[in-house]
Amino acid sequence: MLGRKTLAMLAMCVSVAATAAVANAARANIADMTTSSNWAGYAVAASGVSYTDVSGTWVVPAVKCTTSGAETYSSLWVGIGGYDTAAASLEQIGTDGNCDANGNAAYTAWYELVPAPPVNLTSFALSPGDTVTARVRVNGKRVTLSIANVTTGETFARTLRMTSPDVSSAEWIAEAPAQCQSAAYLQTCSALPLANFGKATFTKASATANGVAGPITDPRWTAYPTRIAAGGLISATPRAISADGTSFAVAWKSTVLQPSMSHGWGSGQPMPYPGDSFGYGY
Repeated sequence: MLGRKTLAMLAMCVSVAATAAVANAARANIADMTTSSNWAGYAVAASGVSYTDVSGTWVVPAVKCTTSGAETYSSLWVGIGGYDTAAASLEQIGTDGNCDANGNAAYTAWYELVPAPPVNLTSFALSPGDTVTARVRVNGKRVTLSIANVTTGETFARTLRMTSPDVSSAEWIAEAPAQCQSAAYLQTCSALPLANFGKATFTKASATANGVAGPITDPRWTAYPTRIAAGGLISATPRAISADGTSFAVAWKSTVLQPSMSHGWGSGQPMPYPGDSFGYGY
């Protein structure tokens, strides 16, 4: 806890902190906002950089459900890989907040190693207002996925083998899960209606690349902000990253039905993969 200080000392501390924040912001490489059919948040990537660890913390938002008969869906997650248009895999873990047609909300934790289907953690208790911390680590072909409900003390961790994990990017994302259908080598996906989660805030965001950990704004890479939008309407958009580079919020704007998109193996849009049981990213 900070002790009592004179006003002059406090002013000096504030000045130093502000200077440091400006310096950090000046070093950050933040790209222009891009638009996705189903991802909102930040991805980081750079040429020659391989990511082996990503983590983040958030409070599970209460989704606002209606009795209009429409089902809506939302996912919050951290992940490694999948951002590049040629990516064929993605390692991710997170939480869902979904609404059924009768206005009932359901909250679930899950993980997914694309192109395999997602796995819901049905025994992992989750409620709105719970604080969760999620992490993905990649070591060669071994992927360790972990999530902790800080509020209840419950934890989950699993290490799996993956043929070709993608380590070219790291992400902190709010998603409108996609529903995909495959025919031969062509896959058609449609983002599902995005549940009204209000605002979701990622904190303690960190990624490790080439053995060194850093925040979203680490100058070794570029941070790519992306929003969910279609037909000129925005569904969700990320806000500015904090001065220390470790937190940001994603604000829900509207529930927009996204157009279908077709793509072949590894040649889709940057973010075609779903984050829960309603999408089949293979």
